[in-house]
Amino acid sequence: MVGRAAGLNQTGKGVRERLVLLSIQQENILETRMTKACIQTYPDAKHYAISAKIPEFSNKDRTLVVQYSIKFEQDIECGGGYIKLMSGYVNQKKFGGDTPYSLMFGPDLCGTQTKKLHLILSYQGQNYPIKKDLQCETDKLTHVYTFILRPDATYSLLVDNRERESGSMYTDWDILPPRKIKDVNAKKPKDWEEREYIDDPNDVKPEGYDRIPAEILDPKAKKPDSWDEDEDGIWRPPKIPNPNIEEHGNVRRLRTRTIRENGRSHGSTIQSLKMIRIYM
Repeated sequence: MVGRAAGLNQTGKGVRERLVLLSIQQENILETRMTKACIQTYPDAKHYAISAKIPEFSNKDRTLVVQYSIKFEQDIECGGGYIKLMSGYVNQKKFGGDTPYSLMFGPDLCGTQTKKLHLILSYQGQNYPIKKDLQCETDKLTHVYTFILRPDATYSLLVDNRERESGSMYTDWDILPPRKIKDVNAKKPKDWEEREYIDDPNDVKPEGYDRIPAEILDPKAKKPDSWDEDEDGIWRPPKIPNPNIEEHGNVRRLRTRTIRENGRSHGSTIQSLKMIRIYM
């Protein structure tokens, strides 16, 4: 079965747009011995895109999973294959590379220097790429890319169902504010103790503590075979610290109160999504 699907081709500095055709063919994936339909672009050295509206949804309090597979059947001099999720109104006949999106995910190859896996999130009209250096696959096989974003702002990135990266939106993007900030209104209390450690006022010596010897004879010590009492005197075991004595004068640690939790947390919720787009 061979079918056709409408896509978008961009050319020229002014980005002249026109509809082109993408070929839907049967792809023989030899490495898995499976046959399934795929979308194939032609000719080379052009930009293509295809999109579809999806039922609007939000990942608030839910885990978002974005997964797709892509195969570069030849050596790529400069190109990529991204998937984008979009929010709000989008004119499918006029969108281009600069059309706003909420999430962009996929490989980018250019020469010998760029072998990057993009993972970009958008917040309040600004795009935030992940701060980690993610590497994409460079062979001619089919690869499955998966991005998982959880309600607690943690994420996982999988390639061929194997975890490649994981972390938190708090640390790996510059979207969310720091979990802790300096309290600009904090002032040092008048009774603040400058010493790092002080004696614990609640610590009390056990009954009979002063009568417990600090050292005892080592019960495991043995008289040396070469010991001569006529010359060396009576042998006595050496003393060791008494293991039954408890140390006192404990101290408690004082923590400075210049850091507090920042109450503003945006979490991992992305603006409601209603369109998916593949861009090549």
